Amino acid sequence: MGADAFDWFRDENGEMTRRIPTGEILVPGTIKLDSDNLVWEFGDSYRAIQPGPGMLEGFLRVSTARPEAVLRYAKTWGVLVLDSKGRPCAEGRLRGIEPLAVWRYFSRRARALLNIAAAVENGKTGSLDDWREIAMLDASREEFNRTIETSPQGLPWHYWDMTAIAGREPVESARHVVESDLNAWLGLSSARRMHGRPDFAVYWTGRWEIRIDYHGFLFAALAFQLALSVTRARGLYTCSGCGNPYLRVKDAPRRGEANFCEQCGRKEAIRQADQRRRKKKAEACRLRARGLSLGEIATRLNTKTKHVRNWIKGR
Repeated sequence: MGADAFDWFRDENGEMTRRIPTGEILVPGTIKLDSDNLVWEFGDSYRAIQPGPGMLEGFLRVSTARPEAVLRYAKTWGVLVLDSKGRPCAEGRLRGIEPLAVWRYFSRRARALLNIAAAVENGKTGSLDDWREIAMLDASREEFNRTIETSPQGLPWHYWDMTAIAGREPVESARHVVESDLNAWLGLSSARRMHGRPDFAVYWTGRWEIRIDYHGFLFAALAFQLALSVTRARGLYTCSGCGNPYLRVKDAPRRGEANFCEQCGRKEAIRQADQRRRKKKAEACRLRARGLSLGEIATRLNTKTKHVRNWIKGR
């Protein structure tokens, strides 16, 4: 499946990277190429950035990119922060050496995962080339169990029985593998942390919000973006009704606009709108009693004069 398969996961602007309320990635101050390795050090000049357009797409191109292109990507979006075994999100590292081969491995896995997910959404199981990146083919269950089910980099090898292609529900079987692999990406992004810090943080922005927290790791942001792409969600938002985080599949709300999860929905939106209207009506009556004109009240309340007139009349 070619690069056009990723069109399934793009939004109306052609972007794959979903925007979410927060989540910072730390970019080392120094990153350079040394043979087939990225050598980096945070130093005093590191940067904190947020995921943006091109982050996920750029990582998908790493699998076939020249070393200089991988370096440019790392200088823009950060590094994987690998441990000695090549697993990402190693907490407490201030410097490191990362083989480009490991970067390309994760990039190939991400491409294969998205290709298979796109095929599944179209009622197919995907190409064998993509399956070879994430699964053992033509192996018996016994042979599979005798092998190491997890690669040194931390992602699992999946069992894919080729006879399932002729089975009754091969697409559903492929969907379960996509689900398992996505959860493996998300789990790997947090498994290396030593202090058990949560993946969400609480912020006060005039009201309490729960937001995603990447703990500075690029890999965590990539894993979350993969999940958002496959689920075709617009991003993670905090419901203006219940205050819980939810994945939004509708168009992103405008800045400052209330938004609601499926459970709260239109009923909660109407309740809050009525609450705001009654509050404005009470304020309009109070200002009118102080002698302000209808126009002055409308300006203060940022509304139309006809609405103020109706409120004063008790409508």
